[in-house]
Amino acid sequence: MPPYILISSLAAALLGTVGGGSPSSPIAPAPVKLMVEQTGGTARFHVLGTGARDCVASYELEVWSGTGGANRSVQRGQAHLAKGGEPHLLDVALSGAAASRWSAKLHVRTSDGESYDVTRSSS
Repeated sequence: MPPYILISSLAAALLGTVGGGSPSSPIAPAPVKLMVEQTGGTARFHVLGTGARDCVASYELEVWSGTGGANRSVQRGQAHLAKGGEPHLLDVALSGAAASRWSAKLHVRTSDGESYDVTRSSS
């Protein structure tokens, strides 16, 4: 086996990837997180910086609601994050019937090449 294939295979095994994909959870402390609050008839999605490290992070929050994901909202942004700071980057709220059945996916890509997804759902 050529050395570059062995190194690539070893890296994929260590990162938990298959077929050259990116890891589903961050290797270093995650610079951005998703928190969900569900109270009464409202679901609130908060995208927050964690203060884990200095970096630039691009993020995309995609929220589906209703039967079969009939409603879809996508919010994107980029943040210059400083270690120790915990900025509030984005809020999305669903209310009424939409708040009872939803799913959300946060995709984050950092300036140092890390990429990860965080998913949540009401069920």
